[in-house]
Amino acid sequence: MPFEFATISDDAKWCAASQWKAKSVRVFDMATGNRIADLPADKVYVAVFSPDNQWLVTGGYEEYCFWNTASWQMSCRLRRARPGYIRPAISFALDSRMAAVADAQKVLLLDPATGRQFASLESREPANVSAVGFNPDGTRLAVCGWNHLIQLWDLRLIRQELAAINLDWELPPYPAPAAQQNSN
Repeated sequence: MPFEFATISDDAKWCAASQWKAKSVRVFDMATGNRIADLPADKVYVAVFSPDNQWLVTGGYEEYCFWNTASWQMSCRLRRARPGYIRPAISFALDSRMAAVADAQKVLLLDPATGRQFASLESREPANVSAVGFNPDGTRLAVCGWNHLIQLWDLRLIRQELAAINLDWELPPYPAPAAQQNSN
């Protein structure tokens, strides 16, 4: 099968590759070149390994699939709101406890193990989301839209506001900002 995309795990242990017309994503052992898994996934556009190499997310025409790399079993599946209309976009926080996925004009923050939604982020100026990315400490999320704007979400501030009304998501709190740590 000719491949249209490939991604390599951060530890360079695996390579996942496919093409959008394929019915699976192939995973290869980088040391041997042997195929170790064929993950059923229809019309995949993109795949992303988590920074801790525990997860592989495939973003396809109709859904996102989260795969546990210890077993290559699917941990959860998320149907896309507007299948095929918009290419999928995926990013992980550096600690790999949270994934961000584009879903039409919003971004969903998810637990990769269960698919449980921590939050849904929607802009005041809606546009189809084309890319998402976390900063290194996972406290900010950049979202690019088809309207050529970049939205920056301060997740630390969002969590503080949610905590004030007992709605914070169930993850450890973010570390104090660097300026605050230096003053302590």
